[in-house]
Amino acid sequence: MPRITFDQNGVVLHVSARETTEWAGRWPCSQLRGHSLRAQFDARGDLVDYAVDGRDRFDVLHDEFNALTSDMIRRRLPADHPAYYGCVGQFDERTAPRP
Repeated sequence: MPRITFDQNGVVLHVSARETTEWAGRWPCSQLRGHSLRAQFDARGDLVDYAVDGRDRFDVLHDEFNALTSDMIRRRLPADHPAYYGCVGQFDERTAPRP
């Protein structure tokens, strides 16, 4: 289970290399498979910082990054948290606004 810490100021997600490998079974050609990830979001759910294997400047496709982080955060962050929509809701077809 990924580690998630949150308070009124935002959310920090830690996903281990083992967890990204397991998750990648649902994401063919994953760039994150076997890598650890730390992602920090502010109180609105906007990405503030991230690191892969402890390094910043790791290029990762945004669609995979968003899918993995929203999937992991959805499991633990209360839906009424101010960051929920930015971290999870905008990627969920049940809550995302329609164009």
